[in-house]
Amino acid sequence: MKPNYLIAACCAVFILLTTACTKKNDPTPEPNSKILTYTISLPENDIHGVVDDLEKTVTVYIPLQYGLTFIEPKITLSPGATIKDAPQRIDIQSEGTTYVVKGSDNSTATYKLVIIVQQKTPLVVDELSKDDITKINIGSSITITGNFERTLFDEVKMTLIAADGKETILSKGGEYVSSVIKADGKIFYSIDRQMPLDMQPGVYKVRVKFLKLTIEMKKPIELVFGRPGWLLGNKIVNQGETFIIERSYNSVFKNFKEFSIMVNGVKTLLPIVSYTLSEAVIRVPENVPPGDYIPTALFEGFPPKTGFSYVTVREKVKN
Repeated sequence: MKPNYLIAACCAVFILLTTACTKKNDPTPEPNSKILTYTISLPENDIHGVVDDLEKTVTVYIPLQYGLTFIEPKITLSPGATIKDAPQRIDIQSEGTTYVVKGSDNSTATYKLVIIVQQKTPLVVDELSKDDITKINIGSSITITGNFERTLFDEVKMTLIAADGKETILSKGGEYVSSVIKADGKIFYSIDRQMPLDMQPGVYKVRVKFLKLTIEMKKPIELVFGRPGWLLGNKIVNQGETFIIERSYNSVFKNFKEFSIMVNGVKTLLPIVSYTLSEAVIRVPENVPPGDYIPTALFEGFPPKTGFSYVTVREKVKN
């Protein structure tokens, strides 16, 4: 009988060991809070983001020639999972976008979005002048030339940095764009950026940013008040009425002193009712005889400047 007891005891031990091993090696259930796919649908080729479950990142590589400034991704999650407050449209230059995924098993995971724009490196921008410092009139636009992508000119940002560290981003200039072929055959593009009219005189550093690349020019610029120019056009005005003149494209109205015409050989002032950096309101006195007159403007610090257009004065309309 003893052998039978021994066999039974051995079987019992085997069963216990097997059960213990089985429990120890049971795999931990996978969390149900995963991003499975991240896709940007385009007319020709879709872009597929790289999902890293260990680092909890989604990396998207965007070819520069696609001309994208934002993405609208389609995200596939684990069955039953949801995303909290996911942005529908994302600027390709934005940083810090995250996705908080909550699984049906109540697990959560936070994925960080990494956008890599595959643009030409390094960013190369021509200096504005061969001079050590370039003087530019306040009110002008500034032309910059660099190895920009022709489909993304609006993404070129130009910043002027004052001596006190204050930064001013210039706005988009005109629509005109020209191309420049360099000696090595590379194509650069020239675009305009317009400075605010209220810029102060002084020396400024120049920084250019194109998407995620930034460069600071080696040579600074000096902003100065140039001789104001003005645009009149041929105005037809009744005695006693007002009309408007505007600044020319590369100047501002600063210390506007007088606006005059010659009446029978005598200088006659047309009162400046008001003026801003960009335009002035001028009044024709009621005693100015009807006729055609070429006006002259005077700004402090500059000689008088006579225009080319006429102000035609007509007799005051009687009620």
